Amino acid sequence: MIKDLVEQYEVSQTKNINLVASENVCSPDVLKILNSDLNHRYCIPPEEMRPAGLWDYPNQEIPRKIFNTTAKLACNLFKGSVADIRPLSGNQVASIILTKLANKGDNVWSVPSNCGGHFATKAIAKSHGIKLHDIPFDFKTGEIDIDRVSQLYQQVKPKLIFLDSSMIIKPYLLQELRKIVGEETIISYDASHVLGLIAGGTFQSPLEEGADLVHGSTHKSLWGPQKAIIVFKEQGETADKVLDTVLPEFVSSVHMHHVAALGAALEEHAEFGYDYSCAVKRNVDALTNSLVKFGLPPLFSDQFSSFSHQVIVPVGSKDKALQAMARLESIGVNLNVINIPFKEGYGFRIGLTEITRRGYTPDDVDFIGEILVKVTHGNVDLDEVQKEVISLALSKTEIYFTFK
Repeated sequence: MIKDLVEQYEVSQTKNINLVASENVCSPDVLKILNSDLNHRYCIPPEEMRPAGLWDYPNQEIPRKIFNTTAKLACNLFKGSVADIRPLSGNQVASIILTKLANKGDNVWSVPSNCGGHFATKAIAKSHGIKLHDIPFDFKTGEIDIDRVSQLYQQVKPKLIFLDSSMIIKPYLLQELRKIVGEETIISYDASHVLGLIAGGTFQSPLEEGADLVHGSTHKSLWGPQKAIIVFKEQGETADKVLDTVLPEFVSSVHMHHVAALGAALEEHAEFGYDYSCAVKRNVDALTNSLVKFGLPPLFSDQFSSFSHQVIVPVGSKDKALQAMARLESIGVNLNVINIPFKEGYGFRIGLTEITRRGYTPDDVDFIGEILVKVTHGNVDLDEVQKEVISLALSKTEIYFTFK
């Protein structure tokens, strides 16, 4: 039965170390809300805020209060004026923004795939007749190449700039980008991977540095449920184009249990987000140092340690990276194999968020780095290392940075 498979899966996960950068773990409070009666209920906007033909529902006072409180929390944490918490996923938000803030034939700039751009952006743009152009990057530093951006702007004026990197290890040069394109170009910042670090105040503040809206999924460095948010710098034409079409075109049921769980997660971030983000950075630095020490240096580690929760690790060929991933999975260490941005070859995208929330320290992470290198190079007894992995994982069952 399904419930037996779920129980089997949950037991297995207690013995694993999860380094998947696009995943995190919710607190017991958030999980309790996800399993609450709200799971069965709707939250319907007041009559003046909903499309004609959408009926009202009973018992709306508390759900609407939860909804409005969650939206205000999002505005406060991300320094915006209005927030839309109705979308259900980050990819859905990408579709909403690309199709509502750009029209067929419009020019849109985005992060190229070989610099970490999201795989779905090209498909969405192509299906709606949007002309997509690559933002120039400096492959030696991993930063936007401002001089070449200035040249591109003289050739192709963008309606929208869509910053969509899913492999992001340093802040964008937002202020410099805004100076080049002026105020009429919309800058949309997909912060799916770094929302939690932005909320914690340790990465960058997109809406204060030049972006018009910040958006993304809420379960990566942000430890909420699998949902999405959009936060606008100000109420106005850009916000209205999105807000007026999410319902009825994209979402009718907002999944109220996810809204409430997101609200609780944002409350946790308001209280503990800074300490959490600082702890993530300490673990990122510890892993970077460990990987360098044991012979598998991360991308750009000769210049800097990642500013986000991600550590990108070149390994070599696709086959070599996949074989290493399989060996790591066999001992209970989970991560992604990716096409490495800014250079040829394949490797790992490692995230430090979940293990940080489970209380892993820099000393623990130094040990994990040693394991990653030895298993990748294939010079270790996997059975013995698996015992060490299980022992460490079973000692980290508590969730930190939450209300006790």
